[in-house]
Amino acid sequence: MTYINVMDDRNKTHDLDNYTALKVINFNVFPHYIEDLFTDSIQQIYLMFRDNLNLIPVNDQQSLIVDKNNYTIV
Repeated sequence: MTYINVMDDRNKTHDLDNYTALKVINFNVFPHYIEDLFTDSIQQIYLMFRDNLNLIPVNDQQSLIVDKNNYTIV
C-alpha cells in the first residue's frame, strides 16, 4: 500500500480508478492546509506523512504553478 492510498480513499470518488496522473510531479500537493474547517485533521495528517512524503502544503487562497520539476506557490 502506498501512502497516497492511505491519505486519499479511492472509494470516496465515483470515477477514480488509478493514480497514474499523480506521477507527473515528484511531490504531493497538500491542500486545505491550516484552514478553519480542516485545521485539526489536516495538521494531524500532515504530521503523520511529512517525513515520508514530499508534501507541499497550500491553503485555500493559494495556487501552485508547476514548471517541469519546479513550482511556485502564489
